[in-house]
Order: sequence, then C-alpha cells, then structure tokens
Amino acid sequence: MKIVLALHFSGALLLLLLLTESPNQGAEALPVTCCLKTCDIKVRREQIKNYSIQDTPLCPLKAVRFVTKKDFTFCSDPSSSWAINTMAFLDNSGTFKGNGTTMNNTSPI
Repeated sequence: MKIVLALHFSGALLLLLLLTESPNQGAEALPVTCCLKTCDIKVRREQIKNYSIQDTPLCPLKAVRFVTKKDFTFCSDPSSSWAINTMAFLDNSGTFKGNGTTMNNTSPI
C-alpha cells in the first residue's frame, strides 16, 4: 500500500511540474503562475490547506489550485464533483456540510 501511495505522490509531483509554467520575465512583469492543464489527482481533504480559483483573464484555463499542507500545488477542473466538494469542505472549516456547491476562496496562494 505504501508503494502505491508513493507512486501516486511521485506521479502527482511530476504532473505538477508539467502543469505549471514559470513566472513571466520582464522589467515590469508581475510573477504569474498558471495552471496549463488540470489533473484528476484526489488528495484526502484533510491534507489540503487552501485553494484558489484561477480565472481566464490572466491564465488560459479556468482551474482550481489546491495547496496541500506539505505545500504541494495541483490543478483541478472546477466543475468536477471532487473539486466542488473539497472546496465546500475547506470553506466549512474542515467539516463537510450541505451539498458542497460553494465556490469561495479560503485564501489566495
């Protein structure tokens, strides 16, 4: 079981490297990190510390950026039931209530 979990985490880390791009370079550019793709990684909700919603004006894709307690960031489809339920869980201070359709940020990244 530990090997499977380690392989999932290793795969998730590799996806993280592939799904984010480096900040913009330039004299007056502000650093922006965007999700370029979403993935189907499902982390236990208790291991996630916050999330933010990436909207399309600055980045090419609408996504939810989840950050784990170990500072691992991954991008999910904001319309997936897992992402919606996880955001609701975080919005309710770690206790699952209701149908989980809220889309509020807990804190920016």
